[in-house]
Amino acid sequence: MIKLIKYDDLTLFKKDVISFLEQYEAENNLVLGVLQSLNEKNESPLFMAAILKDNDLGLVLLQTHPSQIILSKSISFSSKEIHVIGEELKNTIQEIPCAIRPTQNNITISYVYTPISERKKGYASDCVSVFTQFLLDRGYKTISLYTDLSNPTSNKIYIQIGYEAIMDSVVILIK
Repeated sequence: MIKLIKYDDLTLFKKDVISFLEQYEAENNLVLGVLQSLNEKNESPLFMAAILKDNDLGLVLLQTHPSQIILSKSISFSSKEIHVIGEELKNTIQEIPCAIRPTQNNITISYVYTPISERKKGYASDCVSVFTQFLLDRGYKTISLYTDLSNPTSNKIYIQIGYEAIMDSVVILIK
């Protein structure tokens, strides 16, 4: 039986998975190294989970970057079990706003997404507005929000709730 356990507590996650990861320390170097570098004072990872197979730990998942999840070396799973894991992850991972890259006075809201079937109902506006106020109430003086310039709907929404365009960012890819 496959079971996904999602964690919100970094200390408990470490307690539950580090000995599993250390069994194959070289293969799990990335996830283990990132996990051990985190502490309660850092921002929490975006996603922490373990996959159990017949109540034994079989796979560890750690997400510290919005578009990447680090996987550990896993035990053997059948094709059917992999399908079940995929369905569990699809139902568990929600692209919801999170706060990243805190500095002394600023923090960035990221990962804002509304499923197509739920758009035009005001959910993104309400969510970002309330989340922005929450972060301001926690002591941040400014909140950043990167947007896709090609999406006029989201840009209009953010301006309506009080955000101002301050600059365009450029990503330079070196090949």
